[in-house]
Amino acid sequence: MTRPTLVLDGLWLSLCPSFNQLALSSGARLARRHQHLPEQCLLRLNRSTPINSRRYYRSRPKETPDNDPPSVPSRSEFVPLDSSPSHSTSTPKSNHDSVPKSTYGPYFVPAEDGGDSNRMVRVRQYPRVPESYDHKSTTSLENMLRYITAKDPHVKSTMQVLRALIRDRNVEPHARHYRALILANCDCKFGSPEAVRGLLQEMEENNITADSGTLHAALKALAVHPDYILRQEILRKLRDRWLTISPDGWHFMVAGYLREHQFELALDQISLMERKGIYIENWLHSMAIYQLCEFDEFDEVYRLMQARVEQGHDMTPELWGHVLAGASRNSHRDLTRFIWRRMVDLGYLHPGPDVSRDALAVASDAGDISLALAVLRFCEASEYAFGASEYENVLKIYLQTGDLYAAFSVLCTVDEAGIEVDEEWTQAVISYMIEHNTSHWDAWQHLKRLKKDKPEISINCVRIVAELCEHLAQEDPSVVTDAVGFYKELYTLRPKGADVHVYNSLVRMCRHGKDSQSGLFLVKEMASLGIPPDPDTFEALILLCLDAENYESAYKYLEDLTHLEDGIVSEETRLEIRSMCSDSVNEFAVRLQQHSAIQEPNPQAVSQFENQKRKTRRRWGRTWYRPAYYRQMLSDEDRIAWNKKRRQNKRRNEAIARHREQTDLEGKGFALPEF
Repeated sequence: MTRPTLVLDGLWLSLCPSFNQLALSSGARLARRHQHLPEQCLLRLNRSTPINSRRYYRSRPKETPDNDPPSVPSRSEFVPLDSSPSHSTSTPKSNHDSVPKSTYGPYFVPAEDGGDSNRMVRVRQYPRVPESYDHKSTTSLENMLRYITAKDPHVKSTMQVLRALIRDRNVEPHARHYRALILANCDCKFGSPEAVRGLLQEMEENNITADSGTLHAALKALAVHPDYILRQEILRKLRDRWLTISPDGWHFMVAGYLREHQFELALDQISLMERKGIYIENWLHSMAIYQLCEFDEFDEVYRLMQARVEQGHDMTPELWGHVLAGASRNSHRDLTRFIWRRMVDLGYLHPGPDVSRDALAVASDAGDISLALAVLRFCEASEYAFGASEYENVLKIYLQTGDLYAAFSVLCTVDEAGIEVDEEWTQAVISYMIEHNTSHWDAWQHLKRLKKDKPEISINCVRIVAELCEHLAQEDPSVVTDAVGFYKELYTLRPKGADVHVYNSLVRMCRHGKDSQSGLFLVKEMASLGIPPDPDTFEALILLCLDAENYESAYKYLEDLTHLEDGIVSEETRLEIRSMCSDSVNEFAVRLQQHSAIQEPNPQAVSQFENQKRKTRRRWGRTWYRPAYYRQMLSDEDRIAWNKKRRQNKRRNEAIARHREQTDLEGKGFALPEF
């Protein structure tokens, strides 16, 4: 039954647009792609070719004794000359010799069939044999063949020696010749698995048994040019013939799997080799490590390197450094710690500043204080410059380990180094103290202890304590009295005193604790010290005056706020002012509500307020206050304890308020000093 003809009509092209006549001829194009390679076939080397066809090559006649080591010809002997030397008149000249030929590959000659003289015939050409081979003995050529395939596998050189042996000297092809040509396919440029398959098939066709050495040579060639199907066929032949795979064969097989990125199969074979007691060579182990690092398989890299060290084998410093750079860059804590302890701490490896920064970042993310201290000691010994990112990572490490005193010490060190502290650093410390219920007394005692070790306390540490008191005053008004006492002791710890940010936090704290007298004291301190207020200061004063129903002072502070260069009332404060003045008939309360900065929403203020909220949400993945959803994340026991403490604080605040009403401690209509 004849095969129907495939018609590529319009329906076919519309359904399969990528399948066309070019796709049908792709196989032919793929076959023609390798036509520049010499044909690797030993039996065809017996064709009779005129000897004088080698006249295009240099000749170095030199007789080599059989007992001398084989001399491998230099590559210059394989390069054709531009001019053709004269020939002997006793040798007939072939029609093909009049056409210059390349070193190897197909070329065209005129047709000899008596037809059109302009028609050219394609002829496959083998590599030319140097004339120096004529003066060598057969044993020397055999030794040269073994030397070439063992030291420098090259298809062209091997084909030249085999052609001199088989064609010129009529040596019968044996398994060793096929094995040499198969090993020559380890050539990274001209070797190919198709050639290996063809040679093995040719051996079967000519009843030449492929022994164990030949099959292992094929495995070696496939380790350079992988072919999974051919490798499995060779392994099946070894198993069917009850031939044992040598240790080199195991290595070649695993190398082929690695080149094909079959990592699971390669690792299984490596484990099997270890169980069989086969020593894994350094080149194979390094190859596996490099391949796994390329695909970020650092868990397997850690397992392999740890097992290698336990077995007592060494690895090159270059391999250690490459793995350390990759592991630290990909935040693999176990592998980074393993290499740092094994190589860097012992002085065998000296990583650069970039790798050290990555290792410090890994330690900070994982909360590994010992690794972080080791990296810091190495950076100090290597005189690497510390930047803001390094200090930030160290601060995160101390917070994760619960060392609040060390975190304060880092802030003082950064201040001494002249590095600007980002707001996220202080917010991280405040968030840690709030989440761990740190007492304001404990935080202040840390600053007192720090005074003994540091020449000056950083202003950032004072800001942190002030903001902590501001937060705690929402539930415990007695914190206001303690915080004012801290302020009076501040000059013993820091002669420069506080800044405007500290005063703003303390004034807001007084408002939360409903202690207007303490707020009046702090405002007088600011005025006496000549500290200029900022918009946050005026907002806190306005709200403090409104709590005391002092609408006139609040209105004056609002006027002062609007006269500042950056005097924009935040959206939160604007809404709160309108809410507090809505029920009052006071003249200044009405004027506050009708003020241009309060009446209409300021687009710039709204945008600033929204940006501030987004910035607060981005801070270290948590906010500085305790939101409602935080209680939902607590366990049942923690939620019950938290609610119990909240009820106790509420009852305490109500008792304090009743006591103030009875003793008339809370005055109304007081006037705050104006700036």
